[in-house]
Amino acid sequence: MSLQTAKKKMRAFEAKMERTRISSSRVGRFVFLDQTRYDISDTHTVLGCTLFSHVTPEQEFSVESRAVDFKDILHWTVEDHNLAHESDVKWLNAEVSKITKEEPPRHIFIFTHHCPSMDSRCMSHRHKHSDVTSAFMTDLSSEECWTSTAVKAWAFGHTHYNCQFTDERGKVVLANQKGYQMFPRKSFDAGNVFQLGN
Repeated sequence: MSLQTAKKKMRAFEAKMERTRISSSRVGRFVFLDQTRYDISDTHTVLGCTLFSHVTPEQEFSVESRAVDFKDILHWTVEDHNLAHESDVKWLNAEVSKITKEEPPRHIFIFTHHCPSMDSRCMSHRHKHSDVTSAFMTDLSSEECWTSTAVKAWAFGHTHYNCQFTDERGKVVLANQKGYQMFPRKSFDAGNVFQLGN
């Protein structure tokens, strides 16, 4: 399936769930986080996107031949992947900048699929020197979306490794990934819930 087709299906599901939510008070809101801002309250905002990783030139062959994205997403190339990465980073930086300037008391919580950091606490030591690391994570340490103190937490997946720590800016960085049905993560904790707000 192409990325565009998958997004179209997710948008249709989001619309269906919204119709269901309106007609039933037992259904919560489903928000598809595809370069999406969702204000939870007057002071708390969720920003979400895939944050495709930036595949490095030296890892391009290994990533393209081994990463599932390049087999399961129809006609997906490293160039497409890197362009999507640039788009997601540009969007995140613009949103964080706008919120910081126009709504300074607002707290930002970012949710992405790919990992935004090369911090060793975000990855298994077994994969530290992998030739496909750039398929899973990218160093955003110099980007405004990472450095802004308005960003209070960043949750991600895709690395097959769970972590939770507070970085030097006070931002909570976390991954609580269930894993695959056949290969569940032993470190997954269904009770590990990050509560937004007071």
